[in-house]
Amino acid sequence: MSVAQYIAAKLPNSGELQRQKLLYYCQAWTLVWTGRPLFPDRIEAWQKGPVVPSVWKVQVTPDLGAVSDEEKAAVDAVLEFYGGMSGQSLMDLTHEEQPWQHAWGGRSPLERGAEEIRHVDMLRFYTQMSLTANVPNLKGTSAAAHSDEVREVAAAAAVRWKEALDLLAQ
Repeated sequence: MSVAQYIAAKLPNSGELQRQKLLYYCQAWTLVWTGRPLFPDRIEAWQKGPVVPSVWKVQVTPDLGAVSDEEKAAVDAVLEFYGGMSGQSLMDLTHEEQPWQHAWGGRSPLERGAEEIRHVDMLRFYTQMSLTANVPNLKGTSAAAHSDEVREVAAAAAVRWKEALDLLAQ
């Protein structure tokens, strides 16, 4: 997968756990920023957090040219924000967040899981998070993303679309 290749090139010392969580956050934040997935691969809720099974334990060849300029901007923003965190720290963080928890479904930490973490859950949670927390910033959007006016419009849209998103999620 091209995004995994790009991450491996940008963070050559990253481990499997860290790369998997970074892939998850790249997908989640790209959904928020563009409304489209960054990659088509399924993300599942595993015991140690979100995992992209198609690249789990696959030897990834680092390649800075594997993604488009638009994709690079999104991945770079995520790497700037989360890239300094260890795999364990990222795992702990994902375990605190609703998308993984929803897909995990309250299983015991000793159980296995493979439920899909749905795009709608990621989009809803991270969009809401973007209104209230320190989050990654896609380059070129910093002025607009932090303005009170944009926050108010986004909050109103989140309320307006919540019912529709809930229906789609069923």
